[in-house]
Amino acid sequence: MRVKELAEYTDTTVRTIRYYHQIGLLPVPDGAGIRDYGLEHLIRVERIRHLRRSGLSLASIQNLIADDGIDVARELQATEDAINQQIATLENQRNRLRDLRSGLSGRCLGEPSESQFDLIPPLPSQLDDLYARLTAGVDDERSMALIRREKQLIQLFLHRGLIPGDVFKSVSELDESALKGFRDDINCFARIHQLDPEAVTETAEATADHFIDVLRTIGDRRTIEAISRHLRSLEREPARQLVLLAFPDPVEARYVDARIRRLCTRIAEIAPSRPEPDDTPHTPEPLDKQGSFT
Repeated sequence: MRVKELAEYTDTTVRTIRYYHQIGLLPVPDGAGIRDYGLEHLIRVERIRHLRRSGLSLASIQNLIADDGIDVARELQATEDAINQQIATLENQRNRLRDLRSGLSGRCLGEPSESQFDLIPPLPSQLDDLYARLTAGVDDERSMALIRREKQLIQLFLHRGLIPGDVFKSVSELDESALKGFRDDINCFARIHQLDPEAVTETAEATADHFIDVLRTIGDRRTIEAISRHLRSLEREPARQLVLLAFPDPVEARYVDARIRRLCTRIAEIAPSRPEPDDTPHTPEPLDKQGSFT
């Protein structure tokens, strides 16, 4: 029997047969010239193919075939365990896909996505509701763009586990008066290019003070401590690099840098930091290191 016939009988390819020869799974027929395969070769290939379809790797099959003293039951159990792990991984991937589909707000199949951010985990419902309430009173396009950018940044923080789950515990308690204040802060951010550098810093600090004042009103100690941890993380990588990516403009970077510094200073007054084992003193570089202010 020629190699082509052996491949046809065993439902494989000539290239696969030759690869089995190469790695020592299938002995080469004796004799010189054209290779003549016998029944023992066909049985060996069928056995290899059956074990492969059962989930064993070629390395495991090689051990089973080459070593008569191998613990076959243990080898098969190890393969079954590996398959179970693959099944668990696939089930986890399926659940993630279902979560992504459920987060598309009833969009029909075939309907184009409005944003690439549909393809990462959605915001918690209470935070999504907050942004909907916040944008309801904004009619300036630049302010809307800043809100969208901040929302996307928080989405990335959540996706990478950079924000504690307790941070958003109290957002549902924000009343319309607090939201109006936040809209005013966003409008100030949108107009910072009209200000000189000193005024940019002063504006950033004023909006940070407003945030802390609101937090004092609605936040319990656990929420305040969670926000404090998050703010400190903004001065370290990788959160810092994500902030730079979100606000690459030097003027915006100066504003964001001044605001983060002020927030960290003010929140320490109401939630003194508790040093963690991996905390080390760090003096962050200015966020506008990518370019001069002017």
